[in-house]
Amino acid sequence: MTSKPLTNLLRSRQRFGLASLVAALAFLGFVIARIAINHASPARPDVAAVPEPLLPPAPNLIWPSERLDDGRWHPVENARVRPNVGVAPNGKMTADLLQENEESGLHRIETDSAGVQPIEPYVFSIFAKPAGRSVLMVEIRDTRSLHYGVATFDLASLKMRRVSGNVVNAGIRRDAGGWLRCWAVSSFGDRGAVMTLTLVTNAGVVAYPGDGKAGILLWGAQLSPGSRLSAYTPTDTQATPGEAATERRSP
Repeated sequence: MTSKPLTNLLRSRQRFGLASLVAALAFLGFVIARIAINHASPARPDVAAVPEPLLPPAPNLIWPSERLDDGRWHPVENARVRPNVGVAPNGKMTADLLQENEESGLHRIETDSAGVQPIEPYVFSIFAKPAGRSVLMVEIRDTRSLHYGVATFDLASLKMRRVSGNVVNAGIRRDAGGWLRCWAVSSFGDRGAVMTLTLVTNAGVVAYPGDGKAGILLWGAQLSPGSRLSAYTPTDTQATPGEAATERRSP
């Protein structure tokens, strides 16, 4: 028969071993959670001291690239476009204001483009300037949402708040007149590309009651093949392209 002191010792070791296992599992869970957070929302500056040189102008698959009040840009939810209210990077009064209304929910606009090559990388970019809102979320997907990614730009701190999904790289490039060119690299699972631009509060809230005034000035959208940012190519003066992709609304 086991003596009482020996029994107590064995029980003590069992409790100690169980407590150590629980502590180890808790620590492992903490590490995994931190890795997931850092991967989903990397806090990194996005404006380099010496920006990478732009590539020569490339084909732009977005039409029209500057008139966000055109029918191919769709205020899909709780937003309106006020055209020609700001001086654009080209020095002309052609910048549009994406302005939230007073409804509660998402405040966003969307456009699409047909003819992308599946799996190949593309760079989406747009010039942006704070006008009451300074955080812009860009969702990039294909028409069937086989590929989907998000890039969230903080125009005040010049940092990326989020880069996730099929968006593999993103950044902010300074331009003339206080403008910032936001860009993101992604791929598509079919031949249709859909880009959604959403206003976000400074606290990171994407669905909120709007004040009817705040927004972000936008100009010069571009979608070009490759994984590096190229010089801007306007398309407003080009002939109307073929029918754009369908199934516009984001998931």
